[in-house]
Amino acid sequence: MRKYNEDNPMPKEDIRKINDLMRTTMLRSPSRRIVMTQGVLLSPYCEEIVTAIREMPDNYFDEDNDPHQEHDFGMVEVAGEKWYFKIDYYDESLERFGFHTFVMTIMNSREY
Repeated sequence: MRKYNEDNPMPKEDIRKINDLMRTTMLRSPSRRIVMTQGVLLSPYCEEIVTAIREMPDNYFDEDNDPHQEHDFGMVEVAGEKWYFKIDYYDESLERFGFHTFVMTIMNSREY
């Protein structure tokens, strides 16, 4: 497996593919993790929030809301509230930037 870091970054197209796979399938693995804040977990709309993120249309991302073309941040509205997802990239230790582990956080906009 190829090692990526700040000096040898993963190609944006590969990052975008991984992010889209995480968002549309919510598949977890040791290198792909999904975290939900208390605001999401305690919401009676938790399932609807996850479904709305999974079903975001392919044309959601554009130059204004995705300037780096990585599909790593988005917003959906459920039950009159805004919910965000953000995907960050970490090294093996989960302490620094890297391309070993991708972590998607889902949160209420008030928790951002």
